[in-house]
Amino acid sequence: MRPAMSTVRRAEWWAAAAGVLAAVAGVLSGELLAGLASPSLSPVSAVGSAVVDLAPPAAKEWAIQTFGTNDKAFLITAIPIALVALGATAGLLELRRSGAGAALATLIGVVGIAAVATRSLSSTLAIVCAVVAAAVAIGLIRWLVPLLRTASETGEGKSVEQDPSRRRFLHAMASTAAALSGPIWCRPSMPLCSCNLVLPRLRVKLVPWGPTDT
Repeated sequence: MRPAMSTVRRAEWWAAAAGVLAAVAGVLSGELLAGLASPSLSPVSAVGSAVVDLAPPAAKEWAIQTFGTNDKAFLITAIPIALVALGATAGLLELRRSGAGAALATLIGVVGIAAVATRSLSSTLAIVCAVVAAAVAIGLIRWLVPLLRTASETGEGKSVEQDPSRRRFLHAMASTAAALSGPIWCRPSMPLCSCNLVLPRLRVKLVPWGPTDT
């Protein structure tokens, strides 16, 4: 018997949340390790710099004209948004087909590793940080989503207290979130919040404000 639609929707929301949690854990792992081993280049700063370098000139000009001196804030805001979207997508894919979400996470990890490897400040330690970030994200997706799938298949109509599989999944999610909260609070100035991503500046000539003496 197929599960009820409400159960399917609930599982999809939890799968998206698990994917986001895995993505955040992967990025934080890479960034924290980079803060210790490769402070000059982190996975996020490498990807951000690569995006800026590969962006069409029209897109760069639009960003400069739209955000002006707030371009760095725009980039720092865009990175978490993209992270959440990709993580949620990976979680949903993994729920619908085992290995699909991990494949997406692997592809994103390869892109991150390539971005780090092609930067002028790249080093072996910097590449290791990117590999660790990818491995953590992939591992968590492959751990959390199968737990959710099992809970969805066996726990329909049962409360959390009645279904041990649901308890295992919720405990896994809570444990992962708790493990992430320590590094976030202990080190708020991690490279993710201080990456040197700057769009090219437009050259403008300043003119005096108001009438001037002649």
